Amino acid sequence: MMSKKVRFILFVVTVQASILFALEPEFFDSLEVRLRNDYRICTGNRSNPSTHYLIRWKREIDELLSSTDSDSLQKAYLRMTNRDPHDVRPCEIAVWYKEQLTQEQQLQVSLEEIVRSKELAEADSVSVTHELSSLQNRPADFFAMPAGITPQSFKWLFKRNTDRELTENNSSYVADSIYIQNRPFTATFYFDEHDRYFKYELVSPLAPADSLDLRVRQDAAILENHFKGKLELSPEVFRVGFFDIKEGKGATYRSWQNEAFSITIQLSTANNLYYTKAVVQYSLNMLNLKESQ
Repeated sequence: MMSKKVRFILFVVTVQASILFALEPEFFDSLEVRLRNDYRICTGNRSNPSTHYLIRWKREIDELLSSTDSDSLQKAYLRMTNRDPHDVRPCEIAVWYKEQLTQEQQLQVSLEEIVRSKELAEADSVSVTHELSSLQNRPADFFAMPAGITPQSFKWLFKRNTDRELTENNSSYVADSIYIQNRPFTATFYFDEHDRYFKYELVSPLAPADSLDLRVRQDAAILENHFKGKLELSPEVFRVGFFDIKEGKGATYRSWQNEAFSITIQLSTANNLYYTKAVVQYSLNMLNLKESQ
């Protein structure tokens, strides 16, 4: 026969099971409320995800904590946050740990990108240095970038020498807001069919006709002084009246000519607006290139 002690234990277990089954909805509802509360506190997310999502999130948290030294992890978290350990939820430690891992991974990626960029820059530097060794600088060069360089070397030198952005436009590159004596100019750099740099232009902002003398001619004078300083030579002077400036055809204002390059400063108009433009063009013969027929 079953002893009184065994019957008593079975009775207690039966009673407890009956109570649990009777309270089952309330029991699981309470678990879900606590889980949602943990999710909102630990993630800062105030949305209401599905129960399935919450269970998956809790499982990921538990797996993360079980895969590490939880005591050391908790000590590191408390050391970083200075929080009371009695107020800390395990999920807060897990979320913090995931953020640390993400930051470490991002830092590693950034370091790898820096190393890769440095290696590429060094390789480009060697390539550009080799290319420059066969070219000659001229007084008219823009930021010491000689005629004849390839687009790749040009972009590398431009980036090293200026803080301006380049925009590619077919066989040319454009840079806005190139300042000369505190006045802005737009620079355009041209490459020929051999992918060799052979010309650049500096163009002032457009201005109405009544600003021709006040602004446009002043910009032309700034360009004149700029190139006089570079060349240490005075230009050939041309007198340009208002009616000499034609639509679509620049009127030469100043000019320098020699075997290696030519520089002209023009006064021009487009759509009844006026501007000045400097054109620096290198001789194809000086680049050892054949002129296209």
